[in-house]
Amino acid sequence: MPNAHHRNCVRHIWKNFTNKYKDTQLKNVVWACAKSSTVAEFNDNMQRLKRMNEDAWAYLAKLDPGCWTKSKFSYYPKLDNITNNMTEVWNAKIVHYREKPILTMLEELRCYIMRRMAQHKKALSMYTGVVAPVQQKRMEAIKKETKHWTAQWTGDDARQVFEVQMHMKKLGVHLGNNTCTCNMWQLTGIPCVHAMAAIAKRGDKPDTYVHKWLKMDAFRATYGHSISPVNSEEY
Repeated sequence: MPNAHHRNCVRHIWKNFTNKYKDTQLKNVVWACAKSSTVAEFNDNMQRLKRMNEDAWAYLAKLDPGCWTKSKFSYYPKLDNITNNMTEVWNAKIVHYREKPILTMLEELRCYIMRRMAQHKKALSMYTGVVAPVQQKRMEAIKKETKHWTAQWTGDDARQVFEVQMHMKKLGVHLGNNTCTCNMWQLTGIPCVHAMAAIAKRGDKPDTYVHKWLKMDAFRATYGHSISPVNSEEY
């Protein structure tokens, strides 16, 4: 599927890597490389790995970085996942059905999906927030970290560009473009801690800066259809 967005599960990359290289320090560097959200951070971690073990570095260097490190991910999906936990959840759910005859299996899966969609739709109907519940929870956790950062308006006419600082570390935030030097806002669609600090400095509401795919309108559209009933054989 050449036109589909591809990623590799870092958990599986890490497992294969640790089977080949037993050094505990090397194991940690794999995750550090995968979690790097900027190219500079990724390159630093890869160079650290190269100094520790050049053979291990060569092993990881052969992998397409666009499939396993955040620093090279496409911004399109608005998702920074580096493991395939969603697949694991699905596998766990279908374990009771997949050993049954094909028609029975498919019918029970249809009923399972129908129940889940109805449950979610009922829960979402009582939710009044602008941002979807899971994303809202993530935003609240990010907000708590803004106390460590100071945002300074740079003086642009639109008052959208800020320099955000903690100790000696500085990053640029452009609220108009929904971008931050750390790359996390572009990856997830949710303002990062630096953007949150700039938004607070400007006195705006953070949910207005969240990508539309993560808001309740998108979730309601997702559940805008329903699974049709299927009559039993005699009908």
